[in-house]
Amino acid sequence: MPKIVEHDVLQKLLNYLTDKGYPQDCLLMNYKLGKYRADLVITNPETHEPLQIFVYHSAKKNMTTAKQQLKDFINEAAKKNPDVIGYLLFANDEEPFFEVVDPETDKPIRASAFDYGNLVQKGRSASENMLSANKSKAVGNLRRSSNLLIAAAIIVLLLDIFGIVELTGYRLYVILLIAALIMLPYFESIKFANFEIKQREKKK
Repeated sequence: MPKIVEHDVLQKLLNYLTDKGYPQDCLLMNYKLGKYRADLVITNPETHEPLQIFVYHSAKKNMTTAKQQLKDFINEAAKKNPDVIGYLLFANDEEPFFEVVDPETDKPIRASAFDYGNLVQKGRSASENMLSANKSKAVGNLRRSSNLLIAAAIIVLLLDIFGIVELTGYRLYVILLIAALIMLPYFESIKFANFEIKQREKKK
């Protein structure tokens, strides 16, 4: 029997996944994750975020190395999808000539794990949760920045009232400019006087 090579194992898995209803354009080999390249990644057709990651090794004797590699991939992919799932892929001498293993239990996973519809829904929920968490964090940061600016304004006003610091028109303008720059990350643009400050557009 010819020796089973990585390409053959991955192709067998690809065929299996497409038979399970996985879209071919969402099955990406040699997928870039930060500074890494994952053997096979399943992505969300809407957001293109990683949903499942497969790390291939020819033999289970490489289990420790495979687990560490998978952990690195998951840590990188979790920046986009915190619920990304990772599996270990090994060659097998018997049909279907591959074995997918859960890195937590070291046991083969069940066929029910390959449900693309549920996988996409889970990824969508994870993205929504992450978006909500990011919004809450931004609101908290905005509130803290606003409170600090209010406190600073009160201090400057008191210093002016007691004659410790003279609040000239120029100094007031500089203070407003600094305040605008502090608040700019939370808004697309800020207008004051005859000036408008806008965020730099991010490249798509």
